[in-house]
Amino acid sequence: MHILQGDEMSLNERGAFYHLLGDAGASVPVIVSMLVIMFTDILIVDPLTAV
Repeated sequence: MHILQGDEMSLNERGAFYHLLGDAGASVPVIVSMLVIMFTDILIVDPLTAV
């Protein structure tokens, strides 16, 4: 976005950027909990991650 638009982002672009950033941030704990469940069989990790 910086290359195409320069330094200034519109309000819609900023909102979309922060939305995608939040989605990416929420994916990290889900992936970690999946790995914990896969290697340790501790199933309580899944609902704890959802909270």
